[in-house]
Amino acid sequence: MSMKRITFIDLRERTLSVHLMEDNGKGFRVSDTVTSPIAEDGHFSLDIPAENKEETYLNLPLSLLNFRIMEFPFQDRERIREVLPFELDPLVLGGAAGIVFDACILSENKKGKYRVMVVYIAKEILRKIVERLKEYSLHPKIITSLDVAALFEILKISGDVGGMLLNPEIIEGQERMGAVVKEVDNPIVNLGRGEFSYTGDTDKIKKSLKLTALLAALLLLVFLSSAVFEIVVAKKEIAAARDDIRKTYIRMFPQEKKITSELYQARAHLKELQEKEKYFVGFSPLPFLLDLAAGRRQGVSFNEIIMDKGRIIMKGECPSLSDVQQLKSGLERAATGVEITDTKAISQGRTMFTITARGKRT
Repeated sequence: MSMKRITFIDLRERTLSVHLMEDNGKGFRVSDTVTSPIAEDGHFSLDIPAENKEETYLNLPLSLLNFRIMEFPFQDRERIREVLPFELDPLVLGGAAGIVFDACILSENKKGKYRVMVVYIAKEILRKIVERLKEYSLHPKIITSLDVAALFEILKISGDVGGMLLNPEIIEGQERMGAVVKEVDNPIVNLGRGEFSYTGDTDKIKKSLKLTALLAALLLLVFLSSAVFEIVVAKKEIAAARDDIRKTYIRMFPQEKKITSELYQARAHLKELQEKEKYFVGFSPLPFLLDLAAGRRQGVSFNEIIMDKGRIIMKGECPSLSDVQQLKSGLERAATGVEITDTKAISQGRTMFTITARGKRT
């Protein structure tokens, strides 16, 4: 886990001190301080490590600020900030539009009203300081004042407002370092308002959202690319399958010239074949041969038996023509359409015959 760092820029009348602060887990502490002079024209130079530029606090000297002590019937700071532009407009040279302000409550009087210290600075003066810091990639998150914080503590007790403002007590040394740490934890005022508001967190969120949107777009693009690829592959596979089906259909039905739907036409052919099944099935030879063997007469032998579609041809020899007639009569009990188609005496006591039948009797 990285250590949180804060850069506290302590701007004074003639010097600028940069306090590099770190959170050691028990609160912030000043780890290093670099001081540089401010030129007569208000310019200064900074050399701050990049890791210390993430969060910046700016301290303004008392000499750049103006004050008003006002009374309000309520203590809500947000409501006070809403009303202040109307209260300050006739009191400030150039009107409230030319200043940036904040307020802190001093005390409550016996009449139930609240004494409020209003702190403000001309926008033009603050703009020059902020623009100078932007040259070093520094964008103040809080714009406060250590001197105002010290003055606030005194004014809460003392009523000598004029004396305190004319001769303010400027804290130095270790006391100032302690005030820096305290101000980081709880700023007394924040003049970073309006055009000077800190937008770093918002910018980070916008960048994060943009990055998220970009990643989401990339993921969507990858998903769509994958989907398109799968669709293209599927289309190619379907086209290949259709091509195979057509080639197979043409091999099965080469006489077919007009092919519109292979599946539909194949189903039509199958139905036609099922209707003509009885013409292609033929005979079941084993049951018929068993019947033939059971009715066989002595002296009768078969030389050739042919079975094809719807016809049985039996050729053989027997002792006489009467035996052929008796064989025919016996076959009529097992088959239909039994006919003697040929007989021929081949020797004394032997006759060749040919008998045909249309099918096995059911």
